[in-house]
Amino acid sequence: QVQMKADSTVYVPFNLILRDPKKHIKSLQCDKNHADKLHHGVDNENVARYKYIVNLPRPDHYFPVLRYKCSSKLRPLPLRVQSKIRDEGLTCAVAIQVSSNPENKELLKTLFIKMTVPSNVKGETLTTEPRGGKWNKSERSILWSVEELDAGEKFLLHAFFELSKAFSNNGTLPMKKFPIQVRCKCMYTQFSNIALDVVPVPNYPCQVETKFARRFFVTYQKEE
Repeated sequence: QVQMKADSTVYVPFNLILRDPKKHIKSLQCDKNHADKLHHGVDNENVARYKYIVNLPRPDHYFPVLRYKCSSKLRPLPLRVQSKIRDEGLTCAVAIQVSSNPENKELLKTLFIKMTVPSNVKGETLTTEPRGGKWNKSERSILWSVEELDAGEKFLLHAFFELSKAFSNNGTLPMKKFPIQVRCKCMYTQFSNIALDVVPVPNYPCQVETKFARRFFVTYQKEE
């Protein structure tokens, strides 16, 4: 997302350039309402380079411009998720531990942990330890929020459900039945070497200053 602040009432377009030296980007989407692709390719230094022209309708508002996803091979990760789910007849117990990478330079803030459950889980019977997990009936998911995690800090939570029918293989269940997503933000830390730059458009001379706020969205699925 991009927000523009200007000293003038005449708003000019600008170029947004994204560089990906280690080719971490897996997919990239451009919002065509506010940006147009000028160039996608590899430069003379074998660096993936994406260039867009951006034209925002008004200042002091955030507008979506680009959304990109990184490959699962990106390291280091800002956090680690571990989970275990136990089926005991017509009850189900879930344990999730989220750990902040000890090498993080800043706090991870505003964490949202979302777990989707299969159809035989009775969401209305949900209880959590600690309290705070919220059931979303339409999405069949549970959402927890954590204010912040310091480097190396861990957050452990448990959820307990009743089942409308037992799973066929009593015992430890495959994690793919309970996919987990974790969203968090960290203002001054970046784990990839992807770089963004804003430069004037030719024929629209102006002085440009930039400020970046960074957010992470991590999707976790335990391997079988």
